[in-house]
Amino acid sequence: MHKRKIAENKLVESSNRIYDLYNNAPCGYHSVGNDNIIIAMNEIELKWLGYTREEVIGVKSIFDIVHEKDHFKLNDFISKVKLESVRSLKDLELCYVRKDGSSFDVMLNSTVNYDKAGKSVSTRTAVLDITELKKSQEKIKLLNVELELNNTQLSTANSELESFSYSVSHDLRAPLRAIDGYCRIILEDYYETLDAEAKRVFNVILSNSKRMGVLIDDLLDFSRVGRKETSEILVDHNKLLDEILTEIDIPAKYSIKIDVLENSQADRMLMKQVWYNYLSNSIKYTSKITKPFIHISSYKENNELIYCIEDNGVGFDEAYKHKLFNVFQRLHHNDEYEGTGVGLAIVYKIINKHNGRVWAESKPFEKTKFYFSIPIQ
Repeated sequence: MHKRKIAENKLVESSNRIYDLYNNAPCGYHSVGNDNIIIAMNEIELKWLGYTREEVIGVKSIFDIVHEKDHFKLNDFISKVKLESVRSLKDLELCYVRKDGSSFDVMLNSTVNYDKAGKSVSTRTAVLDITELKKSQEKIKLLNVELELNNTQLSTANSELESFSYSVSHDLRAPLRAIDGYCRIILEDYYETLDAEAKRVFNVILSNSKRMGVLIDDLLDFSRVGRKETSEILVDHNKLLDEILTEIDIPAKYSIKIDVLENSQADRMLMKQVWYNYLSNSIKYTSKITKPFIHISSYKENNELIYCIEDNGVGFDEAYKHKLFNVFQRLHHNDEYEGTGVGLAIVYKIINKHNGRVWAESKPFEKTKFYFSIPIQ
């Protein structure tokens, strides 16, 4: 008798725990009979609806707590249960109606109970309040629409800017050639009659027209990059750099070290442009160093391949590094180092087309590093 009493107490305790879990679970629970009348409902769902147990159990039909606009969906499920074509239902979204007439969104997961004869006798349902989820989904939809609109506007603006840059650059060539040509004619035909100041002025004009020509070429390259479709293959970066080193005239004083680099999935011609611009940049800004060195390396990090070119050149002030990859932004005067401020902007545009990143860090005259990344596919 003593053992039986202990067993009965344990059974009661266990039943009480299950009852507490049922009533205080983070979701609603209810059971519906074959006649659609609610035969059980936990405290959480009753609280959501604003009813007492006596107002619902054995009194309310499941249709009484579901908004009429969703009766068709609910009726469709019940019809399938009666035809024994379904035994469970997942993620049915319905609109519930509270006692005060207000409504909220829920998600139902139901299981049908059958008797020994195979007849459905009741349906047990877990209910989730998805009001906040629906609000978040609506916000995401609105944000996506706004983002798509912004992307479209940005794409249009970029296309217009590229077309403008191309047209302006192309149209500038003819008058620039005329200026350069006439200056040379005057210098050749009237050289003896010109005084020193006139000769100096004409040489300044020629020098600036040459610089303007370089700028136009860079602008055209910049606009072409924006219009070019990428054609991605497996790129051997060591071979690319070997090709570039044969094309660039590098003084003997340079020490250049290139590690075995990671191959990446990318557009080969565009990657060659990136390395050409980075390498030319390093050579230019180490040209006044007695013993210049350049070190090129790569490594994997998270889901990216990181490429780095390091040198001991003049470097830059870290306070202005946010300007490095902007078009026409230069951190050194043209009298010190020639340039147009387009090369690094082209690098940024190319790497951006590959969904990668560009950045740099510097300790002037000690160590300057320029990076770019390519996502691992």
